[in-house]
Amino acid sequence: MTILFIGPIRAGKTTLARLLAAALHRDHVSLDDTRWTHYPAAGYDEAKARKLIEQQDFLALARYWHAFDLDNIQKTLAAHPETIVDFGGGHTLFFTPEEAAILRQVLEPHQVVLVLPTSDQGQNSQILRERVNAQGEHPEAIHHLNDLMLDNPLNFELADHVLYTEDQTPEQSVQTLLHGLN
Repeated sequence: MTILFIGPIRAGKTTLARLLAAALHRDHVSLDDTRWTHYPAAGYDEAKARKLIEQQDFLALARYWHAFDLDNIQKTLAAHPETIVDFGGGHTLFFTPEEAAILRQVLEPHQVVLVLPTSDQGQNSQILRERVNAQGEHPEAIHHLNDLMLDNPLNFELADHVLYTEDQTPEQSVQTLLHGLN
C-alpha cells in the first residue's frame, strides 16, 4: 500500500512522510523532487518558468507547474509502489472537474492523508501564515496558494484520513496516523 500525504505548504507533509517511511521501513519520495525528472519530459520550459517568476509571481509559476502535475503524479506512483509519497502544497490545486476525476481515479488504490494543523480553517490559515513567514520565500503568493488549498473541497474528498497535528510533535503525529491506519 502506498501512502500519500497532501495538504498546504508548510503543513508538515514531508517531515511526516519521512518519519512514517522510517517507521515502516519504506522508501520516501517527494513530488517536489520527481517533478524535475518528469516535467522536462512532458515539455516543461525552464526559461518560461523563470519569466513567470520575474514578470509575474510565484502563483503564476505554480499555475504553470500545474500543466505537468497530473503526469508527474501518475509517473511517480507507477515508478514507486509501496512507497510513502508527499505531494507539494500545490499538487492538488487548479484541477478542472475532468482532471479532478482522473486524479481521484489515480489516487483511489492508495491511502491519502490530508495534513492540517487543526480542524479550524481560520486557525489553519494563521498557523500556516506564521510558518510561511518564517521561511520567507514568496510569502504573499504562498499565503494565497494555501488559502486556495484550504478552501478546496477536493482535498477532503481525496483524503482517506485527515491528520490534525496541533499540540503534537511530528513523532506523535506519526504514531496517531499509524494507529488510524491499522
